[in-house]
Amino acid sequence: MGADSSKEAGDQAGPSSLKEARATMRTQIGRVKAIVASKPKEKEIRLARASAKPVAGLDQEHIVNSLGKLLLFDKLPRETQRKIVSDMYERNVRAGEILIQQGDVGLSAAQLYVVKTGTFEVLERRKGVMFKVNTKERNDCFGEISLMYNCPRSATVAATTDAVVYVLDREQFRMHVKMAAEESTSQVEIFMNSVSLLMHVQMAAEESTSQVEIFMNSVSLLSSLSREQKLQLVDAFVEENYSAGSSIITEGETGDKFYIIKEGEAVVYAGGKEVNRLFKADFFGEQALLKDEPRKATVKANTDLTVLSLDRTTFVEVLGPLQKIMDKEKSVEVSGMGAV
Repeated sequence: MGADSSKEAGDQAGPSSLKEARATMRTQIGRVKAIVASKPKEKEIRLARASAKPVAGLDQEHIVNSLGKLLLFDKLPRETQRKIVSDMYERNVRAGEILIQQGDVGLSAAQLYVVKTGTFEVLERRKGVMFKVNTKERNDCFGEISLMYNCPRSATVAATTDAVVYVLDREQFRMHVKMAAEESTSQVEIFMNSVSLLMHVQMAAEESTSQVEIFMNSVSLLSSLSREQKLQLVDAFVEENYSAGSSIITEGETGDKFYIIKEGEAVVYAGGKEVNRLFKADFFGEQALLKDEPRKATVKANTDLTVLSLDRTTFVEVLGPLQKIMDKEKSVEVSGMGAV
């Protein structure tokens, strides 16, 4: 009878509850594997490319639209965009598999990815500890800087569920850009635009003052902005540097700036007690700008800190209507500290 009772209890749980529980368990297992797994070898990457499934015709227009969010892709002629997408291919990724590893160079740092299905976490190693800094889901792109030049990967990206991505190789991208310049009737104009684009992206990676545009693509808060709004913010943001221990904002003072952390770590204090820590791509100060009220917390640099600041006038003009979007996008960690 005991066995029958156990079976009845299991049946009452229902197939949907069991399915949800298993899915949750797979995600947790995938997250653990993502932190401890080793990077894929170049041989495995080449084998995956050789046996890859081409992108279906119906999916190509969808990928063009997803890649169109990237400035380096949006600059290209529409026909060139379609040719590039036609050379992309699908790759299956197991839960826990590392797709990109921080510090990688060579073949493993020469691909862009568009998420078809599944979920990925973006992780950064800081002082020997892996921190989650972003999440990538369907339609999201990552790894675009690798199309322009060879530099080490700046973060680790790993699947927390079984997933499928569309892959674009650097060599294919560059080949089509070159062909567009050679075959177009307006060859000079396209060539100059492509050269300007290459120079712009390379300078953006090498010079601090030109990094804002690329950096904004990694901030989830800004993901809903149009391209025009982002271009306005490139000119409006001001880079500020603080030494460890310095205060960026002080509890009780009237706020007139909104901040996004570019590099470093900050600590949030409320009532003299530490309530949270902020890292790269976290933001603070938006409530004081919108509501013209005193700061509700103090934020201090825990390490040497670089932030991007936006003044009150520009913030209201560009981001004012997006308060609901910001509240939705804010991470659990940042939301937990309350408005500052």
